[in-house]
Amino acid sequence: MVADAPSWPEVWAQVQKLLTGKTMLIYNADFDTRMIRNNCKRHNLSYIPFESFCVMQTYAEFVGSYSKDQRDFTWVGLVDAAYDQDIQIIGSHRAKADCITCARIINRIVAKRRVEVESAKTS
Repeated sequence: MVADAPSWPEVWAQVQKLLTGKTMLIYNADFDTRMIRNNCKRHNLSYIPFESFCVMQTYAEFVGSYSKDQRDFTWVGLVDAAYDQDIQIIGSHRAKADCITCARIINRIVAKRRVEVESAKTS
C-alpha cells in the first residue's frame, strides 16, 4: 500500500458516483469486479453492482483465440494484446496506464472492424 494513497472507502465513494448509470469497460471484468467486491467486504462497505463490459472477452473474439478443448475463447492478457496490436504501453499494472492501454485496444478493434465493414460494402 502506498502511504499517500487514498483509502478504499475514499476511492469507492468517488467511484460509485462515477459509475451510476454508466457501463464500465474493463479488461478482465470478472477479476476487477471481484476485487472491488472483496475490498468493499473487507471495509464493511456496501457493494452496489454496476454495469460492466469485458474488453478481454471482446479481444479474444476479435483475434479468434478459441480453444476447442475448453470450448471457449482463451484470454489474452492486456500487455500481450497491446503487443499483438503494436500498441505502445506506458507502464503496466498501474491504473492510469492500464486504462490508456485498454482504450487503445478498444480503438484498434473499432478501427479494424470499420475497415472490414467498408471493404465489405465496396466488394
